[in-house]
Amino acid sequence: MVELKNIERSKSKFGASFGGKLGKTDFYTILYNDEPVGEVEFHPKKSEILSIYVNYTFRGKGIAKAVVDQLFDIYQTDRILAWADKTSFPFWRKIATQELPNDYFVIEKN
Repeated sequence: MVELKNIERSKSKFGASFGGKLGKTDFYTILYNDEPVGEVEFHPKKSEILSIYVNYTFRGKGIAKAVVDQLFDIYQTDRILAWADKTSFPFWRKIATQELPNDYFVIEKN
């Protein structure tokens, strides 16, 4: 089971994206069967995932997709943007409803 545990910015392993210049963002530890396996940073005002990381040994288990689904519920939104590194394009292309210029993807709640 995948759960998100809200953490303070200072507890993040990776810190704020873009040097924290985007304003307040929320951080979560990703738990899989109660084991920490990653982290996600979300910008609530933009409904945007700024970073998501799942430990390599846990990839391919549907964890990142479950995280996105939980973010829809936590923030009561039907649309999330994700800025993506080119190495993660295959994942985002699987779940996104639209690919935008400048490495952005749109994910809409099903």
